Amino acid sequence: MALSAYCKKCGRETVPGGVCPVCGGKLGPAHAFWRVNQVPVRSWVSWNAPMRLILPCAGIIFLALLLAEAASGGADAMNAFLSGGIPTVLLCILIGIMTVTGLILFLQGRHTCEISADKSGITMRVLLSNPDALRLLAHFRSPKLMEDSRLRMEYGLLLEERRMSWKDVSRVQLWPEQGTVLLYAPRWWLRMAVPCDSEGWQEMSALITEKLGKDRHAHIPAALRPKEKAGQRKKPAASSRRTGGTGSGTGLDDGQLLAEIRAMNAEIEREESRQEN
Repeated sequence: MALSAYCKKCGRETVPGGVCPVCGGKLGPAHAFWRVNQVPVRSWVSWNAPMRLILPCAGIIFLALLLAEAASGGADAMNAFLSGGIPTVLLCILIGIMTVTGLILFLQGRHTCEISADKSGITMRVLLSNPDALRLLAHFRSPKLMEDSRLRMEYGLLLEERRMSWKDVSRVQLWPEQGTVLLYAPRWWLRMAVPCDSEGWQEMSALITEKLGKDRHAHIPAALRPKEKAGQRKKPAASSRRTGGTGSGTGLDDGQLLAEIRAMNAEIEREESRQEN
């Protein structure tokens, strides 16, 4: 994994050192760094963000109307409500909202995710190459951002920058088919979905083991826990690789690793279910 350092003055990732070789600005500490290209309309993460709000709200509205009918007219009123046109109207509204969501994600086009990870946490920046007014509006950003030179970075216009400290992570899930590490805080809320290339996957696995492996309150795959006897961290993803290289949307090609990770995730879900019961 190549190390990089970030220059706040010119917004570039460059070779670690004291000063930036491009603008002479002071560089930050060295960290692991990789880039991944994403197409939002084909990304589960992009769909998940609005749907986890839209679907519960739609369900609450439906149940509220159903309970209101039951309270006012009993079982007959409920049957009349379910056989009437209101559920169909609500379903059509939901389909319309999902269609609009898909259109917005389509108009967003392709963007680049820059991920830097170190012992303190993870930083993810979303960059839009060749931005225009329509794509910025689809990202719910003002077209005036194109005039801000401070947001111009090497690989595009900075749309978003998020950081998450390891101490805030309460749950980790691995999604090797999509080359993504899911970080939750609290356990039931997805805070960050980190796309990884093959080397980024290895680095994330090592950092999770180092920073969360000994924390019994953090729910992580068992394979990422350090070996208790040897006292060394486990590196389950050391031999894994993603096909297609950096920027591709394919998963890891090690079938045995995928089966092991699926088993780990199933084991974690069983433990959580036992704890809730």
